[in-house]
Amino acid sequence: MPNKEFYVQQGEADGTGMFSLFKMLGNTRTMTSGWTTFALKTMTVSFGAATVVGLTAQMAFAAVAGPVVPFLVASTMGFAGGMYHRWHFDSREALQALQEFPEVMGHHVYLLGPASFKDINIEEWKADAHKSMWKKSMLVVAMYGASDVLARIRQEREEQLFRQYTSQFQE
Repeated sequence: MPNKEFYVQQGEADGTGMFSLFKMLGNTRTMTSGWTTFALKTMTVSFGAATVVGLTAQMAFAAVAGPVVPFLVASTMGFAGGMYHRWHFDSREALQALQEFPEVMGHHVYLLGPASFKDINIEEWKADAHKSMWKKSMLVVAMYGASDVLARIRQEREEQLFRQYTSQFQE
């Protein structure tokens, strides 16, 4: 049986191998639950689109070009389309969340970690976030990271509207 301590000490001593990778990933703050959620959702949508489009093309064009080429071409287009779909709708939703909840989104952008966010002025971000792909990308990750908070705020607003509406009939 191998001596585990030897590998742990060796990996820590020279900073190589999986230990340095885990240390690097553990120290980065951009690997938030928001990024992970976005990545998993995007991959799921893209894999689904690739499968459906690829199989449809294979069934439709197998007699003309054989079964492989139509599947490969169409599934690649389906995957790219799924990626574009997620980016397009998530960036629009993140910009909307920035307009609706600037303090929450500003806080979650700050949590992403780059030192340039230390003195973030969310009003400046609101002014030109739609023009910058980098800012939109950071907002998408922040939106996914803040999804529980945003859902709770929206739920409380809805409950307040419901109470206001039902109070009209109780008088």
